[in-house]
Amino acid sequence: MTDKKYNIYWGAAGAGKAYSKHTSILPDYYVDNDEEKWGHQLNGKDIKPPNFLTPDIISQVSQITITTGWVESVQNQLLSMNVPSEIIKIPAKSLLGSHPFTIKKNKVQSARFLDLLMNFDPKIHIVAGGGTALGFFRDSDFIEWDFDFDLFASLKCKEALSDLLRKLGCYYYIEDSTDIEGTVEIKGEVRLSFDDVIPFAIKFFDPDDKTYRDVYDNHSWEWPSTMFSEPLTVEVHGYNLKVPNPPQLYVEGVYGKSWKKPNPEFSHDDYGKA
Repeated sequence: MTDKKYNIYWGAAGAGKAYSKHTSILPDYYVDNDEEKWGHQLNGKDIKPPNFLTPDIISQVSQITITTGWVESVQNQLLSMNVPSEIIKIPAKSLLGSHPFTIKKNKVQSARFLDLLMNFDPKIHIVAGGGTALGFFRDSDFIEWDFDFDLFASLKCKEALSDLLRKLGCYYYIEDSTDIEGTVEIKGEVRLSFDDVIPFAIKFFDPDDKTYRDVYDNHSWEWPSTMFSEPLTVEVHGYNLKVPNPPQLYVEGVYGKSWKKPNPEFSHDDYGKA
């Protein structure tokens, strides 16, 4: 019987780097779909293309950990390659990013940045979503193991918001993307200080529509548009920031009935669970 000797991380970008740092465990190899990474190294380990996982190699793999945000697509890709589901690991989301919010000055700078976005025009609402909204509503703070800003904004403010983000020196890596679900989204990064960079994602809803379909990977929710166009204001580090309204309906829909209990082990498959 062949010994299971290979530990593989699928995803050789920021999430893969963060996972290695938080767990203090390096894989034998990284695998990534980005051909520009092939032949290079991360943390001193080779980055391989997907076809590295031949049947012979797969038979020698003890575990493949998905270290990317594209969980569903990578999981389906692995299954299509006849990788046994029992050796595919989906880690806690807290392990897939840096933890800038463990530092108080980062929390305060982040709240100030979001105040500039959310209150730059009182007629236009930019609203926290995801883990950002959960932390604001539950704790009046950022979640310490979170690592990004999740936001919603009205389509009517898209051009003005894009201009403001550029003026604030934000870097875009996806601008004005529209996925197969029709979700319009901006993704980028804001630098708080020399060392700390916070990724952000802004999804745009149409306030003239009765409902908004919120999609994250293979999860989706349908919300009344008024949840975002008529948000609730909460105070975070002295700034008036906005969350979906009613907030409990939103956070319970996304995070399940256990949302009141902080859970650093929360993973991709836990969304919407009772």
